[in-house]
Amino acid sequence: MWRNPQDMSEEDKYTLMWAQPEYRTHSPGEIVASSFLNLVRPSGKVIDFGCGSGKGSLKLAEYGCDVLCVDFAENSRDAAAEHLPFLKHDLREMLPEHVFAKYGFCTDEMELLQTEYVRDVIQNIMECVEVCFCQISTIQDTMGELIGQELHLTVHPHGWWGKLFQDMGYKISWAEEQDIAALFIITN
Repeated sequence: MWRNPQDMSEEDKYTLMWAQPEYRTHSPGEIVASSFLNLVRPSGKVIDFGCGSGKGSLKLAEYGCDVLCVDFAENSRDAAAEHLPFLKHDLREMLPEHVFAKYGFCTDEMELLQTEYVRDVIQNIMECVEVCFCQISTIQDTMGELIGQELHLTVHPHGWWGKLFQDMGYKISWAEEQDIAALFIITN
């Protein structure tokens, strides 16, 4: 196990994390994909920001969406999702100009960020889409123990996230507070 956080970049941490088979068993994107599909009813291209294993992306593709998977860990996607278009990118940086879609899907991503990058990532995402469905964990993680690292670096309740989106000038068209997650649909 790699236990020295000073020696590990965020990309290295998640490359190591995705090498753990146990980390692939739970997919928030897969769980909430049907909510996104029912509420937003997307057609055409959807960008899955922080796609992880790609299980959520696969659900969207099964529905008929043209999905672009974005993640900075090259090894994150399950074999079943490797045929989907993929962009290796750190969401803390602006995305290339050609990356645009009407719809965004961002699950299990915001809480993984260091707090000082949350605003930048939200802005980078919203510059690429008109509407984004967000699912954000509101509890501490347990999987980071596998590699001796904390994964959920920005853990806040539903209200904190809603206020942040509004303070940044985004409209919340739908929200739901769950026991362990905050869900939002935000628009420009």
